[in-house]
Amino acid sequence: MRSGNAAVMTSKWTNISKRMLFAYFMLSGLIFLFTPARVTNRLQLAYAGLFSGPLSTGRTLALASRTPAASEAGASADTVRRLKNDVANLRAQLRAANTTIYQLARVRTVRAWDRMAFPTAAVTVVNPAQTEMIIKLGDEEGVAVGHYVMALSDHSLIGRVSALSPHTAKVKLISDPTSQVPVEIGLSGIQGVLQGRGDGTAKIPLISTRQAVAAGDPVYARRQMDLDVPMVIGQVAECRKDPDHPLLWDITVRATCDIATLEDVAVVVPAQ
Repeated sequence: MRSGNAAVMTSKWTNISKRMLFAYFMLSGLIFLFTPARVTNRLQLAYAGLFSGPLSTGRTLALASRTPAASEAGASADTVRRLKNDVANLRAQLRAANTTIYQLARVRTVRAWDRMAFPTAAVTVVNPAQTEMIIKLGDEEGVAVGHYVMALSDHSLIGRVSALSPHTAKVKLISDPTSQVPVEIGLSGIQGVLQGRGDGTAKIPLISTRQAVAAGDPVYARRQMDLDVPMVIGQVAECRKDPDHPLLWDITVRATCDIATLEDVAVVVPAQ
C-alpha cells in the first residue's frame, strides 16, 4: 500500500518538475532573446532555433489578432470598405454623367446648333504651354481633322482637331503658333485671322486703328464649311496701338475658359 502511494507521489512530482523545468527554460530563453545582440548573439540564435515552433505560433496568433474582424454579414472589413468605395465611385460617375447631360441640354437650346452634332470627349493631356491637348475620341467616332472643339464649361471654341487615331485625337489650341482661324471681332463685322502666339494667347494682326476694338469684345470663329454658324472662340484681352505700326492695333486674345482645368469637351461635327 505504501509503495503504491509512493509511486503516485513520485509520478506527480516528476510531472510537476517537467512543467516547471520547461517554464524555467522558456523564461530564461526569453530573457536571453531580448538581451542586446552584442551580448548574447549565439544564445539568441540557439534559443530562436530551439523554440521556433512556439515562437512561430505566437507570431501567427499576434497577426491573427490584427486581421480585420468580420462584419455581421460575414464579410471582412476590407471587403466592406471596398464596396463602399465602389458605391462612392459610381455616385461620382453618375454625377459626371448628369453634368454632361445638363451641358448637352444647354447646347440643344441654341436653335442654330440643331444641325450639328456634339460628341463629347474626356481631356487626357494638356501640354504645359497650353497649345495642344489630347482627347479620348477618334475617327471611329466620326471625328475628322479640322473639326472644331468646344469647351463644355462655357460653349466656346478652343481649337481644332489636328491629328487622329481610332479612339484619340490631338487638338491644336488657338494659342498654338501654327493656328490660324478666320474670325470676326464683336458684332461690328470686323474680320481678321486669329493667330496663336505660343504663350497661351493669340493675336489678330492687320486691324486698322480706325476700327472700334476694345478689351472685352467677343471674338467669333467665322461661319465656314466646317462650322455652320459663327461661334465664340475668345475674348479681346488687350487692345493697344502697335508701337511698330501706329496705324494698326496690337490685339491680344485669350480663351474665355480656363483650358488647364478642362475635363470634358465636345467636337463640333457639322451637318452632312
